[in-house]
Amino acid sequence: MAGGTRMARAAGAAALSTLAALTMHVLAGGHAPAAAGVLVPLAVAFAVGVQLAGRPLGRLRLAVLLGASQLAFHAAFSFGGSAAPAAHAHHGAVTLGTVELAGDAGSMPVAHVAAALVSYAAIRRADSLVRALRRLAALVSRAISARLRLGTPRVTPTGATAVVLAPRPGLSGRLAVRSPATRGPPGIA
Repeated sequence: MAGGTRMARAAGAAALSTLAALTMHVLAGGHAPAAAGVLVPLAVAFAVGVQLAGRPLGRLRLAVLLGASQLAFHAAFSFGGSAAPAAHAHHGAVTLGTVELAGDAGSMPVAHVAAALVSYAAIRRADSLVRALRRLAALVSRAISARLRLGTPRVTPTGATAVVLAPRPGLSGRLAVRSPATRGPPGIA
């Protein structure tokens, strides 16, 4: 695998895993860590991702790896310097605004399992997603390019403006719309 692709995959997986873990950790009642408490786990996830990118990981290995990473994220977010001075609120209710998502004592583990599942699904389908985005970008690019070619005005030697329509694939010949030179105000003699 090319170095650039390997780095891009590692960066994407690290960002996704860290963001999912941080979001679910905070929603489960944990305090948002200080910047270093996010950047250090992100850097470690990137370093691990660079080593693993391009290597075939089975479903079970990927699941175990993501589960272990969520334990590490939880520890880093819990003990890695909280932005709030209060103690870390383990295992409280998961709330989003005024909506309580889970009220039992096990919401923190559930939150990190959910983060692992989101990461797993995204990593397993990343290649399909990238291919689909590339196809979409190519389609949009072709549509914009065709649109720009379609109505390009040209000035003819007689001074009249002509709009030449670019042919579409499958059509033969050239379509042209020309302004007649006799239309318009009379020229000054």
